[in-house]
Amino acid sequence: QSQYANLAPEKTKSILSRIQYNAKTGLQSLSDIVWSVDHKNDNWDSFLDKIEVHGNESTQNSAMQFNLKSLGVPSKKVLDQKLRQNLWLIFKESLMNCIKHSKATEFNVEIAFKKQS
Repeated sequence: QSQYANLAPEKTKSILSRIQYNAKTGLQSLSDIVWSVDHKNDNWDSFLDKIEVHGNESTQNSAMQFNLKSLGVPSKKVLDQKLRQNLWLIFKESLMNCIKHSKATEFNVEIAFKKQS
């Protein structure tokens, strides 16, 4: 793409914008992969922090307000990596679909933890 920008100077601005977008999404994907395989993140506290940061960053330039509510005390048991990864992908897809395709003013995530006996 950068080589094409030199061949078509009139399109340089749009090409550079596309390069920037591709670099940003590529880095975000790589960051998600690293986060998902790092075993120090196999806990609910880390997962909730990741959701909160991503939700706030994703909605900051939109009319949508992001809200995360955690009810109860998160389990201290290890959060299975595959479960964490799948929940993360579900969250991200839901949020992006809502931002892109709805006229919603809020995106609310509520996670309830039941007391384990």
